[in-house]
Amino acid sequence: MAAFAAGYAFGVWQGTLIATFAAALGCAITFYTARFIARPLVLKRFSDKVDIFNNFLQQDTFQKTFIIRLLPAGNNFLLNLCSGVGAIDAKKFISASYLGFFPQMAIFALAGSGIQMMSYWQIGASAVLSVVACLLSYRLYRRYKTDLHPNQS
Repeated sequence: MAAFAAGYAFGVWQGTLIATFAAALGCAITFYTARFIARPLVLKRFSDKVDIFNNFLQQDTFQKTFIIRLLPAGNNFLLNLCSGVGAIDAKKFISASYLGFFPQMAIFALAGSGIQMMSYWQIGASAVLSVVACLLSYRLYRRYKTDLHPNQS
């Protein structure tokens, strides 16, 4: 919604940059809040669950975070919290999140800008880019599927 509104208000490029920066800032704030406030409480009760999460995301943190951010499904807030509670490298996580957010923000800013201008090509391009992003996300997911589900082939 933020990217759509930013695209409507500021145009495609400025809207994309503003929305991506806002999403990355929210990611960092949530990550560090979890790291410095929630971590001790969560580790006391759920250290085994945190270990599972760490085992997945500690290796290839940048690539895996980028792939997760490209997927148009999931809960970004929960991922930020879990990463902050876990022993995940903040720099890799936040920078991969920023880059991973960028394509989605561009798609929605393009749609918002297209609505403002009633530009059917921009709305159509946004829809095509959404499909391309989903296909690329699926391809990357299949590449790392064994990391997500080690007991399956």
